[in-house]
Amino acid sequence: MLSSFRLAVFAGLSAFVIAINGCASDRGPGSTGDGGMSGGDGGTPAGDASIGTSELVSPTCIDGQYTEVLPTGSEAIADLTFTATDLVGSALLFLDRRYPNGADIVSGCLEHDTEARCVNMWFQPAPTTTSEFLLGLSTVVHEAGHLNDLGRGGSGFGTYFYTSDTILSCDDGDSVPRGGQTFARSEIYDDAFQSEFPACASFSDRDCDSYALIYLDPNSPVGTLGPSQGFSSVIEEATQYVNSLATGFAFRDQLTGQRSERDGILAYLWYVERYLHLARLEQPDVYNFISSSACWREVILTLWGRAWLYLQHTTGHTELEINAPTFLQAVQNPVLVDEIARIRALQGCS
Repeated sequence: MLSSFRLAVFAGLSAFVIAINGCASDRGPGSTGDGGMSGGDGGTPAGDASIGTSELVSPTCIDGQYTEVLPTGSEAIADLTFTATDLVGSALLFLDRRYPNGADIVSGCLEHDTEARCVNMWFQPAPTTTSEFLLGLSTVVHEAGHLNDLGRGGSGFGTYFYTSDTILSCDDGDSVPRGGQTFARSEIYDDAFQSEFPACASFSDRDCDSYALIYLDPNSPVGTLGPSQGFSSVIEEATQYVNSLATGFAFRDQLTGQRSERDGILAYLWYVERYLHLARLEQPDVYNFISSSACWREVILTLWGRAWLYLQHTTGHTELEINAPTFLQAVQNPVLVDEIARIRALQGCS
């Protein structure tokens, strides 16, 4: 049985059109130049667990130098009041206490879109208790993140909001039929690596890659819009799954049942690797477009570093995973890890 978190995400997928055209970089006061970034109060990691450094990032490159303030999930929230008639206010209140960057993401969405699309529609059914409300916050931040990125990019731009200090935009990343210079993400469906964790045939299946069924299958049961999107959408979804994990971790003590926040980002890191591998071997024009762009290299490595920062921060939190160990093994395939190393080399670091 799929969690309510996953079902709500699935329900919204076909509504999104990720339009990315243009290139820009906005690194605020937290920037440390050509690679190292810090967010919030200077980037000093917070947390109530020891944070190791993943062997899959490089300390001399953008990915290994990425930092942002991490949620601890230990701040008291008993004094906060959930209001069923004010889901937006409640979301901002609770997020500001335990995951301020999530509050920034939702606020950014509200600057560009409606309360219904940013928050209210992602609570299905409408919560009547604080516990029910907190169960839906990961989905809210994930989906508000999509609209925040789309709204910030505007016509002709696509933007990735990591924190208020780290906002990156790159051009022409959609598939060719949609006006970009890359291929549809569905082309990695059933590639040579999918057999390491086969795609699910239906939503009721377990111990299989349910994300491939949703995001990669050209005959996806939630519509073909998503699978037809290009490389930019792979990065976009991965960005939001980091935000999902951050939110889930922040409220982990309030959640019930087995969650899948770690699964989502690991699945998408695997897709990023596989997309680059297929492009390099079979579609060199696309690979050259991505790999020769300093903008896209920075986006890839920033995403990679941010993802592993949160994966390290949540190591051992099995309440946030279902099939994460299998996805992790697939991501660690040396052939695929080499694709990130190649991007680092082109960036001028190792």
